[in-house]
Formats: sequence, structure tokens, C-alpha cells
Amino acid sequence: GVLAEPNLPDIKGISSFEGEIFHSARWNHDATLAGKKVAVIGTGSSAVQIVPSIAPEVEHLDVYQRTATWVMPQISRPYLGLERFAFKRVPGLQRFIRALIYITRELFVITQVKYPWTGIVLETVGRFKMRFEIRDPELRRKVLPQHRIGCKRMLVSNKFYGALDRDNVDVVTDGIAEVRSGSIVSEDGTEREVDAIVLATGFHVADSPTFNLYTGRDGRTVSEAADAEGYQMYKGTTVANFPNIFFMLGANSGLNYTSLIYIIESQINYIVDAITTMEQRNLQSFEVRLDAQIEYNEQLQPKMARTVWVNGGCTSWFLDKHGNNSALWPDFSFKYRRMVRTFDIDAYDTTTKTR
Repeated sequence: GVLAEPNLPDIKGISSFEGEIFHSARWNHDATLAGKKVAVIGTGSSAVQIVPSIAPEVEHLDVYQRTATWVMPQISRPYLGLERFAFKRVPGLQRFIRALIYITRELFVITQVKYPWTGIVLETVGRFKMRFEIRDPELRRKVLPQHRIGCKRMLVSNKFYGALDRDNVDVVTDGIAEVRSGSIVSEDGTEREVDAIVLATGFHVADSPTFNLYTGRDGRTVSEAADAEGYQMYKGTTVANFPNIFFMLGANSGLNYTSLIYIIESQINYIVDAITTMEQRNLQSFEVRLDAQIEYNEQLQPKMARTVWVNGGCTSWFLDKHGNNSALWPDFSFKYRRMVRTFDIDAYDTTTKTR
């Protein structure tokens, strides 16, 4: 998966901290946070779940925020008994509801890709939610995003703002200067005592360490190739110069508006068809042609150029070190599925098995 390798922050003195410290993806379940002074570094998708869960039990919680992010209402709820009965008894109803959910999620492509200015509607919802759930005007000022909605991954929670508004919680917007054995010093010189630190600092995506495991024909790893030319793939599954290898959720095949399972299933179809084609044609190897990969990405980038992910006024894990959005697919998900429905062998150089 793309969100698998924790991104550990490079903060001065962090290795000298003597209390509990762990990344959200490597949670230390033996650690006890109750009654302690805790710091959560980060306010993204991990923190939005963690902060409301631990805020009521800790003595004090400092939430270190680098960039405020838009928070949308959580509208999920348990299904009523009558609804469950109908799903079981009415043919096609469950499939119909699933289709409605899918269509609703696809509408986010309009605000993020096609016409980003329409995001003002969602921003109005976010502002209203913030004003309704946070009493302190100063705190509202701190957590009001300065970028367009969708530029960073939108958060969904009905508990996050309430947790930030608790008397035992402080939101710190000054950067961290250093970590000491029992405290964190912010850039304004304030030192805050802390017993435990939770790193909600996300993951390596375009710079995943796993890309160092694979070496191409010219001796370079995927990481080294990405450093030189940027993180590019062909249809998010194959890479020029790397024969006989498939990637799942590779470059520009991620989504932030609907389920990634839809993309994974689409890529599996492509891979299965590729393997079937190799067996039918007695092929020993396949390798996407560099010109096909370049042409594919040249067609992709104009779509990306108008998205809120590029023009929304923020930096995010969607962007690689070259400033390119190498993570997301800039269109409707059903268009991606249609694109990878069959293996297009004409885009590949192949060799045949010899007996």
C-alpha cells in the first residue's frame, strides 16, 4: 500500500527524548497515556482520529499544527433495522444505494479537478461547522485553513474540533525548534513539558523506501530513477526500464475522493489480463516503452495543472520533491477503470520464450 512506510520527522534532539515516543502507524499498545502530558505532532488524517480518542484521558494535550486542514461533517451512521430489512428483501436495493454513494463521491472530482472554484460551497460548510463546534475565537483563527478545500486531504470528523476546544488541549502553531529529554521547544522559545509524543506525521509516498528494492536494466533503482526524472509510471502499474514488474497504486493512480479499492480492483484486472496475454503468446518478458510512458504522462499533466491539488495554495504529500503531483489520478475513477480494462501490449516491448 502507498500509506505504509511512516514518515518520521527530522527534528533536532528528537532521539534524546526520554519518554514514550512512537508513530501513529506503529502504535505502542503497552504505553499508557492516561494522566500524562502528551504531544501529538500533526493534524492530518491520523491526528483527527487520535486526538478525540486520547484528549479526555490525558492530563494535558499539545497538538502541534503545521497547516490547518478543512474538516467536513461525518454523516455515517448505523443502518436502521427497517433499512437492513429492506436491503435483505428488496432485490437490487443494496446495489442501488451503493451506486448512489459512488456517484456522490465522484462529484468531488468537480470541485477538485474540473472546476475548483466550486469548492467554495464546501468551504462554507467547513466554516459553519468550525463556528458551531469551537467556542474560542482565537482557536477558530488558528484552525481556519488558508488554502482551497481539497488542496490537502479533507478530514471527516464530528469530534475533532470539540476535542481541540477542551480546556486541557492546546493547539500550537509555532514550528518545533527542538525536542529535549522531557519537553518540546517551539520556535518562539516556549518550552512545554511532555511525557509522551505521538507522531501523526504521515507516510512516505513518492519517496517510499520500498522503491530502493527494485533495480532496472541500467542499474538504477526506482527511487534513483524518480530522483532524476520525477516519479512517473505508465497507467500507475508499470515503469520503463523495469521489465516484468507490476506496481499497485503506483504514480498517479491514487484517489482522495472515493475508495481506493475501486482502483486496486481495476489494476488487478489489468495485471491478470497482462499475465494471460503472456501465457497465450508464450512471452518471457514485457517492458513498457519509454516513449509510451512519456506520452501517457504528457497527456496526464495538463489535466493535473488545473486541479486544486496544484493550484490550491498548499503543499501536501500529494507532491513529490520536484513539485509534481505524482500521487493522484486527475479525473473520474470510472475513466481510470476503462483505461486499464485490457492489457495494451502494443505499448510494451516483449521477448518470446525459447525452447
